Formats: sequence, structure tokens, C-alpha cells
Amino acid sequence: PINNFDYEELSFSLDFYVLNDKNLPIYNIITGGRSYRWLAFSIDKNGKLFIKLNNRLYKNLNWTVSLGEWHNLKCSFDISQKKIIVIFDDNSETINLEPDFKFEVVGSKFENSDKHLTFTDYGHADVFYGYVDNLMIYNHVLSLEELQQLNNCNENVAATYNARSNLIHIPCFVLGDSSYSLDLKVINTSPFQFELKDYGVNNASYCNDTKAASYNSSSNILDIPCFSLGGSCFWLNMKVINISPVQFELTNYGQNR
Repeated sequence: PINNFDYEELSFSLDFYVLNDKNLPIYNIITGGRSYRWLAFSIDKNGKLFIKLNNRLYKNLNWTVSLGEWHNLKCSFDISQKKIIVIFDDNSETINLEPDFKFEVVGSKFENSDKHLTFTDYGHADVFYGYVDNLMIYNHVLSLEELQQLNNCNENVAATYNARSNLIHIPCFVLGDSSYSLDLKVINTSPFQFELKDYGVNNASYCNDTKAASYNSSSNILDIPCFSLGGSCFWLNMKVINISPVQFELTNYGQNR
């Protein structure tokens, strides 16, 4: 099971490459849970992407997945607001759920054991046949703009603060040869204290925007030049203590004027 998993708030992104197998009528891409299969993205025999919720077809997305090519799939669940955002390559759609919608696994004996994502739909023997890269899972809701920024470090990638989750989301910074994203939980604001909640590797290789976080290998400092918190704009510097797993130490911070 995924640590700190919440069925109410979940976001993920992955790149996938589907190999051609004429013996597979349906290609599973990613499935939530082995027992209840509360979520699944799959491809039908015509190459069209569809989503299943609670182990039932929920919506045909009418986006074509080409075999033998790399694609990107991003999704954000906000069950309390009855909304799902799906991005496939350059296409996006917001799905509004029914007012009484919930994942049926919640409250069942499998609620804890089904807190994971897999590449096999065990109930229908549908499997993923291909390659997966850059899988990122977040235990909170990402907006459409934040999802789009996950794989585009050349755009406006300023850090953002979410008051509901109490997290600073830093969508892009370069460390070594890879581009990362991370989330920091705000523990205290006077003085600033943060706790690392989540991080992942982005697709892109460079962050060129002046508002993007940047890493200085000489000083070993991650510089976050701008994020909004409580109506004010702040900056902060964090020393990189370790890369695998990522660990940081707050070195300096201030308010932008």
C-alpha cells in the first residue's frame, strides 16, 4: 500500500509505451487496487482510452493511444468536490462526478490493502504490455495548471501554496541530471519550519523560467525564489543533505517585496 494514501485526494502522472500484442483485446494501463479495482485506465480494441471507476466502465475518453509510441497520462482526484481531471498528452478533460459518488472500497475490509496502483487488472486478467517511466504519485489534489507543469519545466513554474493541504508544491527544479518536483508541509511560519511530504522526477531536463526553483551545485543549495503564503510572497533556500532519498535542511528564507 502507498504511504499516506487518501482515497479522497490523489494525483499521479506517468509516461507509458504500449507494445503491440494482437492477443490482447484490452490493454490495461494502470489500476487502483487488486480487490475492488476502484480505478482503471485502459485501451479498447480500437485504441481508445477509457476510465473505469468502482470496477465499471465510467467514461469513454475518445482519445487514441498509438501503439509503439510514448504517451503521458496525468490524473487528479478530488472526491470531496466530485471532480476528476484527466490529461492525456495534449488533451485534457474535467469529469464531474455524481453528488453521491464515492469509491466503494472505502469502508470495506479491503480499504487499507487496496491503497496501491498496479499495472494489472486482476479481476479481468487485463495487463499492461510495454514500458512505464516517470511515475509520480501525490497524496493530494493537483490543479489542471499544476498537472500541466509536471512535465513542462520551461513554463511558469513558480512554487505554490495550498491552504487546504498546507503544502508548498515546487513543480520543478534541476538536481544532477534530472528534473524534480517536491512538496513541503508547512509546520510553522514563525520561524519557518517545513517537512518533506512528497517528491518525484519530472520528464524535462531544464527549468529555464526565472521563477522556477534552481539548484546550485557549488553551494549545494536549492533556491526557491517565489511562493505565496498567507497573502505574502516569500523565498527560501534549502541545503540538499541527501539525494536518495531526498533530504533538505532549511538555510535561509525571507519575504519578497
